Amino acid sequence: MHDTFKDVRKEMEEIGIVYRDIRKIYGDEIEIIYLDPRNTFSILVYFLRHWKAGSICFFELCKVICFGIRRSSFFYNGHWLNPDKTWEKDELLHKLEEMRQ
Repeated sequence: MHDTFKDVRKEMEEIGIVYRDIRKIYGDEIEIIYLDPRNTFSILVYFLRHWKAGSICFFELCKVICFGIRRSSFFYNGHWLNPDKTWEKDELLHKLEEMRQ
């Protein structure tokens, strides 16, 4: 059987560790939504919801739609946690905690 995601398997496993740690630390306080970067429609709906709710401004909406769609992007309430393209687990958890305060 051919592994469709062989080229990104390591990255997906590391992202999974971050998701599990978020779930372990915050439980049901934070909803984790995985958006496949190949599904542009679901990404657009996600950000439109946050824009409509007032979590992000229109400029932020445009910025993440144009530049934020990639496999390793993390967002909290529509805000980009790793615009610098890094996703070290401890750094992401620290940024998440800062945004929650």
